[in-house]
Amino acid sequence: MNAKRVFNFSLPVLLLWLVSLPVHAATEAGRILFARGTVSIVDANESSRGAGTGSVFHEGDRVVTGNNSIAQLRMTDGALTALRSNSDYHIQRQRFDEEADVYEQAGRLISGWMRSVTGAIGARYPGNVSQGTSVATIGIRGTTYQVIHVPEEGLAEFPGLQPGTYVYLEEGQVEVSNEAGSRIVTPGQVVRVAGPKSAPELAPELAELFQSEALAGLGSDETDGLTVRDLIEDEQDQIVDGLEGSEGETPEPFSGTVSGVGAFGGKGGRALSAGLSWTGEGAGRYVDAMTLDAQDGETSTPYDLSGTGTVSGTQYLQIQGVEGMAAQVHWGFWTAGNFEAFDDIGSPLTDTGVWHYMFADNALESGSSELAALGLTGRYGYNYVGGTELNAVDSSSGLPDSAMATVDKGRITVDFGTLEMAVDISVDNGSGVVRLVGINDIDVFYNAGMYLSPVSGFAPLSGIIGGTFVGQEAEGIISALKIDDFENSLFYYGTLAFQGELIPARLFGGVSTLSDGFAKVTTIPDFFDLQVGENGNGVFAEELIFGEFSTTYTAIGGSSSPDQQDGIVIYNLPGDPDSGVATEVYWGIWDKANYDVVDDFGSSSTPLSDWHYMVASTPLSEAMVESIGLTGVFQYNFVDGTPLAEVSGATGDLAILSGSFVQVDFDNLSSGGINVELDISGTVMEGSGSLLDLYGPSGIGLNNAIDPLPFASLTGTFAGAQAEALIGGVSYDSNIESYYGTALFEKESVGGVIIGQ
Repeated sequence: MNAKRVFNFSLPVLLLWLVSLPVHAATEAGRILFARGTVSIVDANESSRGAGTGSVFHEGDRVVTGNNSIAQLRMTDGALTALRSNSDYHIQRQRFDEEADVYEQAGRLISGWMRSVTGAIGARYPGNVSQGTSVATIGIRGTTYQVIHVPEEGLAEFPGLQPGTYVYLEEGQVEVSNEAGSRIVTPGQVVRVAGPKSAPELAPELAELFQSEALAGLGSDETDGLTVRDLIEDEQDQIVDGLEGSEGETPEPFSGTVSGVGAFGGKGGRALSAGLSWTGEGAGRYVDAMTLDAQDGETSTPYDLSGTGTVSGTQYLQIQGVEGMAAQVHWGFWTAGNFEAFDDIGSPLTDTGVWHYMFADNALESGSSELAALGLTGRYGYNYVGGTELNAVDSSSGLPDSAMATVDKGRITVDFGTLEMAVDISVDNGSGVVRLVGINDIDVFYNAGMYLSPVSGFAPLSGIIGGTFVGQEAEGIISALKIDDFENSLFYYGTLAFQGELIPARLFGGVSTLSDGFAKVTTIPDFFDLQVGENGNGVFAEELIFGEFSTTYTAIGGSSSPDQQDGIVIYNLPGDPDSGVATEVYWGIWDKANYDVVDDFGSSSTPLSDWHYMVASTPLSEAMVESIGLTGVFQYNFVDGTPLAEVSGATGDLAILSGSFVQVDFDNLSSGGINVELDISGTVMEGSGSLLDLYGPSGIGLNNAIDPLPFASLTGTFAGAQAEALIGGVSYDSNIESYYGTALFEKESVGGVIIGQ
């Protein structure tokens, strides 16, 4: 019984599915910080997809909210935009690249309501920020403002407002203009523009609308649960309804276990509920004492810290769950001289710098055992949403240093099946941004902390991150971070909070082949080694990191793949489409003129060949494959892939022919249980190896039984929840010619029975 494969998505249902795939510009514009109700992202081709907390949107996309829905957007420069029900907001331009000195931001409210707080671009180059509607342009000279745009057909959210644009300024200054004139708006003023040929005019009677809690407060989570009344005559005094249970700006009382993390003097660790003391009310809660289990391994007894003065930088954030708030997170810091610290034998520590803290309710203190008891399955993403800046201490003397660092962005991916987590954060210490990554068990994160290494082997930073999941369904993560800057003999330390995406993560990983003259084949099973974009044909690779000996290289594509395939769906159960999609697989080729290769030192090298790639959703690491628990022998039949191209391009392509297969004995993965037979344009290449060989840099070696000259290798990654697919990079050397390409194999047998034997 063969698996039903779908090429070009010819079945009607899958055709509709393909049409619904997102089509994005390559430039990421930001992420959805919070979403409730029906929120969609619509690309330039009018292709729409559902969106939720953590979803990425790109330059050119529109974010659209439905009835009784709200969304909060965080742009790449930190700007915040909130949208109410029935709003349609177009991100026309969002370019924030400090290294390239690019600062551009433009948006258009097509309909609905928005409240915006400008970010780094608005703060540094306010002239480079603009918002617009169909009747007016709004030049930004301030920080916080609201806009309502009512189209000609009216707006259900504001039935009493006539068509046109309404702008209210909370802080700073804006200029509203069109072809009929312009007007400078000062804080507290409302300006109305009735049409493109109508001059902006003051509308002071609407100030109360914009000043209501429901609108003015929607930029934060603190007014969740407020709705706007119909704006009709003689009801201006009752614009806002407070729903039952709403407490306005005061967070709810804590529930569940209250636990935290802390960092001071270059050390970081966890503070269990029994060793945490907090005080204050509402959003102003703060830690006044904690017993900190440091992750540096220096002592076996925790440090004791207590505040003696005024806490600084207090902030409050809600971690959202499917049905509302899942946990409350508070953070801040005690400055030097305002707290006391004692070591493991009770001796006071001086000159320890700054004490950072972060704590939350509904904390899951017990690590993997408590998380496993939740019964969660699948992989989920957690996005960095805030925390304290990173202070520095001199690593040799332990004395505070004035240097500071920030976390630019961060993402944690958690596999609740294997209880593994992968961390990917970008840290800026003033000398440039360095990406730090790491993979380990959740219990390591809870105890000694996970080690983070730079993706570039020569970057001068490494790190340790550890902490606690929070929320009744593990919707958030709080953590302490320590960075070792060995080039400058500094330790940086601080805290980070992460909001979980409420739907399984759509991760892509795979294989890539490119050549420096030696038919290089590179596997990329880890999500942080591969950046992907999306176009009309699906997902394509746009950046990958690969290693050769002691050097790490980054390959960066310049545009969408010129030879992008529209992909194939592999089903969970062969022949049974109703069982669901196990994985999506896409492949393509970058012409050597359309990508760059950069080494550890930032030096570019001219590509010598085209770059072939193949990516799949739900890629599996070696540990994931072993944890599935498959037994018996399964056969994977060749499906498709890129042709095998000769390195110099002087000779024609070769092809992997149908009938090629990979046979996998899941009971013997560690001892040669993977047998490969590839028919390469009539030359049969055979070999066997282990799972370690398949995932390794050299792959499984293949030879011809008759001719000793040809040599080939297969390097690959399994994909799908039950390893339904195998995607591979293939190299082939014959005489003095080297070829390389990609290949997709689909599992054919069921229940461990070899087909045809």
